[in-house]
Amino acid sequence: MRKSYIFNTNVEIPFLKNALETYFTNLGLTVSEGTGENQFTLTSGPHYYLPAQIAVSMELRKTGQIMVKLDYPGDILDTQIDALKIVNNTDKIVKKILQTGKIPTESLIPGHTMPIPPPKLCTKCKQPIKEEWKLCPNCGTPLETAKKPSCPNCGKQMEPSWKICPYCGEKLVEKTYSKQEETTKLCPKCGAEMPFNAIYCAKCGNLMD
Repeated sequence: MRKSYIFNTNVEIPFLKNALETYFTNLGLTVSEGTGENQFTLTSGPHYYLPAQIAVSMELRKTGQIMVKLDYPGDILDTQIDALKIVNNTDKIVKKILQTGKIPTESLIPGHTMPIPPPKLCTKCKQPIKEEWKLCPNCGTPLETAKKPSCPNCGKQMEPSWKICPYCGEKLVEKTYSKQEETTKLCPKCGAEMPFNAIYCAKCGNLMD
């Protein structure tokens, strides 16, 4: 079976496709490339079950008009209310993306919420840690601080020099790294910041690795 929606918009199809793929991935579905151009498929993921795949495709009908089509087995909606909700609410998701130019961070599927991402864990003691911490408070292990920035809209990891997110089109604030950040390291014992070529920590005398 097929369900189609038509939207009057000047948004480019690649942006809409990437935005929808990211939204459904965040929702908890598995998104895979489809067999045709501007097409992808939805299947069961870690937080959302589908008994069969739904194929989503987009095409430009005329200038300023995009058609979004969903193809799925005829009986998928007879027994699976979750699949029915996705099919019936895709137009609402697309409209939200077109109105705001961003990927919705909340679930637009009735009765479903966006999964909470798992906490980041220390590589040594496996206890929860925060991004801004330099040392694990549980075992003292130095934490990686040279993080690549992430897109504030879709959460994908970005390169520091990128000005536009290639996944969702969000404009990024370019981050510049000082020479000091590139030439320093942390003492593995006390966490003090030392020159990159330091052999011993000037604060605690520990041998720098």
